[in-house]
Amino acid sequence: MNFIIGLPAMVPFYSAWLLLTEFRSCAFNNTGFQSHCGSFDVIEGARWARGGVVIFGGLGVLLVVAVDVLFPAAYGRRVRPWLLGMLVIPVPYLIAIAALALVG
Repeated sequence: MNFIIGLPAMVPFYSAWLLLTEFRSCAFNNTGFQSHCGSFDVIEGARWARGGVVIFGGLGVLLVVAVDVLFPAAYGRRVRPWLLGMLVIPVPYLIAIAALALVG
């Protein structure tokens, strides 16, 4: 189940990667077009990347909490194996990055 959650989790992972690499100068700058952090493409791209991290990342965290904490607790199952299964969530993103590195 956590591997399936990792597929939509690729959006916030990639958005965070963009914020840390390409849009680093505008990553945490909220002044918009009044700032001097780069060209208009960088300012616009940083805004979309921040939105991807916040919106999709927040929804992903809610989904993980529901699947890995609330559902096992409601059915009397142990939570620890489910929490260890959370380590599988970034695997689809890592596979995609490795495939792109091999192709490109």
